[in-house]
Amino acid sequence: MKKALILSAVLLSSAIALSGCMEKTGDVGNKNIRPNSVRGNDMKTRFANDQDNEQNRMYGDQKINNNVIGMHGNSHLQANGEVADKIAAIPGIDSAFVMMTDHNAYVAVKEENASKPGASAALTNAQKDKIADQVKSMSPSVENVYVSANADFLSRMEGYAKEVKAGHPIQGFLAEFNALVERVFPAPSGTRSR
Repeated sequence: MKKALILSAVLLSSAIALSGCMEKTGDVGNKNIRPNSVRGNDMKTRFANDQDNEQNRMYGDQKINNNVIGMHGNSHLQANGEVADKIAAIPGIDSAFVMMTDHNAYVAVKEENASKPGASAALTNAQKDKIADQVKSMSPSVENVYVSANADFLSRMEGYAKEVKAGHPIQGFLAEFNALVERVFPAPSGTRSR
């Protein structure tokens, strides 16, 4: 009988001790986990993968799943006819097409002598620098200017310009454009142009 009394006392004290811990169970329990409740639209909630997302940001913009490839890393694309017209007015340039991105400008030019039989489309560094200076004077936020007279690049840029004039959104061509400039300009731009 004495053993049964001792055993029931031990079981009763264990039950009382455990019942004190039971009040903290439920959704969160004793795991030091806080719920992910949002108290207002202005409150930012951080999630487990925020560190991964921070690593996929460039110039403050999130780049994950945004059709961004290669070293150019463009997430915004816009045609600039005004800059293109100024470049086309440079002596020796027949026509130009300019695409502006986050911090870069891409210029495709057709030289006046390129339409003559046997002429090669090779811009000199002085011509590229003059074009880069013109772009940067009209758009000071541009960090890098990429210039090419490559016929395939010129054709594609002309196609983008026609799509914009037709009223189509150019942002849908972002992945294709990034792949194009990655092929045409595989090396990073210097302080002037490439």
